[in-house]
Amino acid sequence: APAPQSSNLVFDTERLQAARDALEAMSALQGKSLRIYGGINVYGDGRINLDLIDPDVAGNVDSYHFADGAWRKGEPVNLHRMGRLFNLQDNSAALDDIDFTAVARVAKALQEQRETVMATPEKVDYVYLVIRSNARLSWRPDEVHGDRRSISLTFDKAGTLLKVAEKN
Repeated sequence: APAPQSSNLVFDTERLQAARDALEAMSALQGKSLRIYGGINVYGDGRINLDLIDPDVAGNVDSYHFADGAWRKGEPVNLHRMGRLFNLQDNSAALDDIDFTAVARVAKALQEQRETVMATPEKVDYVYLVIRSNARLSWRPDEVHGDRRSISLTFDKAGTLLKVAEKN
């Protein structure tokens, strides 16, 4: 029998790693060099959404969705709709360079900061990664707005909290 699932994926390193492993194990992707385009969205309810550059057809991008413990390939992504905002080469990163368990580190840091600035802190239930130019990984949210003050957070690519600063 499968182990009971925690209620919030963004804090569950085992489920995050299992989701990454399951993506690589998809029959159409297995053994191929994979690149994520644009970023990754992870939701507390167990969903993950990302766009993956087709490893077999250069220039094609497809959406992939994780829910109920399984991945499914979604719709093609029309890169021309994004205009000049994103570039396929600059705004993509190798899956090997992305640690899905970093989501839990970011979520934990966000939760800890919420507890310092909010009288009634809401539970973190959404973390996302933006792939910026030159494949720089940027974790979000990177701000916490409390009852009387706001703070900004800086994370490294591994999701480790580097800096907390008051927002003016």
